Amino acid sequence: LPGSIVEIGVQNGQGLMSFAHLSSILEPNNVQRRLYGFDTFGGVDGKMVGAKTYLEKAIGLFDEDRPLGQVQKVHLITGAAEETIPAFLADNPHLMLSLLYLDSTSAAPTRAALDLLYPRLVPGGMLVFDQLNFPNHPAESEAWLSHPLSQQLTLKRFPHDSQVCFAQKPACA
Repeated sequence: LPGSIVEIGVQNGQGLMSFAHLSSILEPNNVQRRLYGFDTFGGVDGKMVGAKTYLEKAIGLFDEDRPLGQVQKVHLITGAAEETIPAFLADNPHLMLSLLYLDSTSAAPTRAALDLLYPRLVPGGMLVFDQLNFPNHPAESEAWLSHPLSQQLTLKRFPHDSQVCFAQKPACA
C-alpha cells in the first residue's frame, strides 16, 4: 500500500526501527515511504533518559547502511502527540498512511491519533494497537472504547502474539 508509517509511543525505537529495516529490505527504492515516531522520550515513569539520543544514533547508522540512505526515512517528533500531531499535519498536508501503530500507555495520544491520523490511513491500511486490553496500562483501551471507530472496525489479533491487535481500514464504498 502507498503511504507512510506512524508509531505513537516509540520508547527506545524497537518497533520503529523494525519497520524501517523491513521497509529497507522489502522495498529498498521506495523513497516516498517515511516512518514517523512520536514520543515525549520521557517514558511512562520518566526514566527514559538518553532514549532519544540512542535512537538518533541508530537512525544515523541505519541511513549509512541502506540503499538511498541519503534520503532520510525515519523521523522523530518529540513532545506530547496530542500537541505535536496538529502541527505535524499542517507541515505535511500530503501525508497518507499505510500503517498507524499505537503504542502509547496514555489515553490522550491514542485519542489524538485516532481522531487526526486515522483519516489519513489509506483503504486497506492497518490500525495496530500494542497494548489494548492490557491491565497494566488501561489508558489505550479506554481511549479506544470511547472512540466511535471502536463500533465500526473489527479488531483481530495474531495467534502468535497475545498483545498486538489490529484492524484494517475498509475499502471505500
